Amino acid sequence: MLALLASIVVLAMHHHSNQSPVPEWMKRLLRISNTATTVETIKFKREQKATTDISKASTEEAILLRTILQELKILNKCKDTDTEGDWQKAAKQMDCIFFWIFFVFIFFLNLYFLLSHLIVVH
Repeated sequence: MLALLASIVVLAMHHHSNQSPVPEWMKRLLRISNTATTVETIKFKREQKATTDISKASTEEAILLRTILQELKILNKCKDTDTEGDWQKAAKQMDCIFFWIFFVFIFFLNLYFLLSHLIVVH
């Protein structure tokens, strides 16, 4: 019965509308914000590398590269505001948490029954 309830929770989270963001308490619980921070750090390093590459180019190429870079920054901002995938990440992590809870529970339950059976037999 608990496995069914856990499956329903995970599926409801997976198919949740992306129009509403994942609540902050859930992000902290599931550490989604750490993943987002890592992605932002990678983007920042890419932008730094792109600006250093621009300085090496000729003036016409530099102007063209700067405009492309500005457009990419705008696209990244639009992409960052979209919450697509956050609910799926949360569902995946909840599924992993439920798996380990059930695994530990079943392991110790089997261990208990095995030991109780050995004690009763001897």
